[in-house]
Amino acid sequence: MCPPALKAIQERRDEAERKILNRIAKVYVKTIEIRDPLLEHALDMMTINEKLGEQDRNLKMFDRLLVEGKPTAEVRSRIFHKVLDLLWEAKRYEDIMTEVDVLDWFFTEKYLFKITRDSEKLTKPQRPHSEVLKKQIVIEGSKYYEALLATGRQKTADKLMVKLLVFEESARMHASLIRHAVRARSYLSAKIIAAMAEKTLPEDKLGEVRTAAKSIPEEL
Repeated sequence: MCPPALKAIQERRDEAERKILNRIAKVYVKTIEIRDPLLEHALDMMTINEKLGEQDRNLKMFDRLLVEGKPTAEVRSRIFHKVLDLLWEAKRYEDIMTEVDVLDWFFTEKYLFKITRDSEKLTKPQRPHSEVLKKQIVIEGSKYYEALLATGRQKTADKLMVKLLVFEESARMHASLIRHAVRARSYLSAKIIAAMAEKTLPEDKLGEVRTAAKSIPEEL
């Protein structure tokens, strides 16, 4: 990106950030509507930061919104997906749990996957979007599973794990859950999932699962 273009996009980002902070500074308790300028500025700023490789600025803004309450609470929830990976990388599990009801999330994503898959049975696209949605559920669901385990929400974690494995009983799903359980230091959960895979998956599908299971500490 040439210097003038880079400067222009940075100025656009900075202006959006300024408008957000000005809005936060006002005493304003009216419920935010979907077209509220604050939301538009926030999404604009975060998209630009992603393109510039400056996602850390997104997390700083999210933290500012996190402590303000209304009117920024709805905006915060709408931009949550922009910082989920950053929160996960930083192991800020409680912040993740504050923003999402994982079982509701799964119900919504599963429903979206189903209606997309059903429509594609008629349209027969070359690159089915339903497969993209399925992969997203595997990836994001595994991160939520990790966060649940790390914050001591074992019962909800078990419920989500079962729902994910019913949704896709594959080596990919088992291996992903194992890796995330290990990252949450929930080694017993990881061992249980590995044992389940050994019982339910065919031998030729177990390679990825067994590779993931090698990361489970032996001293259990």
